[in-house]
Amino acid sequence: MQLSKMQKTLLIAAIIISNVAVMGDYAVYPIVDGLYSLFGDQTGWVDTWVAMPQWVQVVFSFAAAALLTRMSTKGVLLLGGVCFTVGGLFGAIVPAIEFMTFMRFLFGVGIALVNVAGVSVLAQAFTDEGEYNKVMGWYNAGQALIGAGISALAGNLALLGWSHVFWIFIAAAAMTVMFAVFVPTLRDEEMAEEGVSGPTGMVSGAFWLAAIAVIVFSVGYAIASYYVSSYVIENGIGNETMAGYLGSVGTVGSFVFCLGYGKVYERMHRWVAVAAYGLCAVVFLLLAVAPGAAVAYVGYFLLGVGMGVCASYSYGIVPEHCSSDRVDFGIAVMTAVMCLGYAVASYFVSFLQEVTGTSLYTPMFLVAAVMALVACAIEVVSHAAAFQPKGTCTPTREGLPQA
Repeated sequence: MQLSKMQKTLLIAAIIISNVAVMGDYAVYPIVDGLYSLFGDQTGWVDTWVAMPQWVQVVFSFAAAALLTRMSTKGVLLLGGVCFTVGGLFGAIVPAIEFMTFMRFLFGVGIALVNVAGVSVLAQAFTDEGEYNKVMGWYNAGQALIGAGISALAGNLALLGWSHVFWIFIAAAAMTVMFAVFVPTLRDEEMAEEGVSGPTGMVSGAFWLAAIAVIVFSVGYAIASYYVSSYVIENGIGNETMAGYLGSVGTVGSFVFCLGYGKVYERMHRWVAVAAYGLCAVVFLLLAVAPGAAVAYVGYFLLGVGMGVCASYSYGIVPEHCSSDRVDFGIAVMTAVMCLGYAVASYFVSFLQEVTGTSLYTPMFLVAAVMALVACAIEVVSHAAAFQPKGTCTPTREGLPQA
């Protein structure tokens, strides 16, 4: 199905707005400490409540890929939008941590479905490699901007009371309406014409190496994200307010770079990931050995750039290395590995602190530097080796096997 320029513009707008779901967890960050105080005798439940969406996304990203072989992308987006809206808007309607955790489950399901289906519909609509990567840059720039907006709004609403942050998810209802109005039903028509009944294609070895690099880098980046306030206070360079500013600086870095990601990718192609991972390794190292306000501000700006590259690149390469009937699966893999990296980071840090006998977080930035270097090395290896999918044909950018 060929889309008009107006249809493509409205589609891009709807999918950029889908980041309300993708970045939805930012709304509850300001109230986490308050929930531990409120449910002081149920800290295990609060731990589960905090981590639930990340673990759910790991599983339901693949469920989304399976659904996309049987439903339209529009249908999956609408289902995800409804789950996210219900789980978010009514997440605290009953102030019991058990009920709230169940709603967080729905919330996580919604994020997974919207994330995978949203990127998938862009891959279907924009088959030119340059155009697709440009749009992916815009998508991730919008993600950074929306994440910053949600964080700022949540911080102010939290001052009125912890349950007030859930009113942010009124925006999720508007997002779901946009899915219904602006997203074309691409998958239904494709299945009717091509008779696609399930995944039968191929995925290249280079794709799997890229996915491994993403999960390794995500763990390192999560260390810097989760423990920014600990890093600032530990090194005497500021307080929680500065930690918030550093998060905003990282968002600005991601937003600015992603706007021009398409042009950068056009010039550097897959080497853009090698450069980004290498840059972040240097930044992590400097943050660990030379802590200071100036280093922190510049460092977190550059880390934001690095994560923007990682997000845009990981989704951008999927149509190059997966045949058309495996694109949804490839997007699900990239979504899952990023979520898994974030989900295991806190456990990994706790393990390292126990083994090394330290309670400090600054040394963990050295670990993050090593992980970024490992991700960089994996990407270099993927370029050096001529990996091809198993079989007798290679997936093209259009996603159709070529003999």
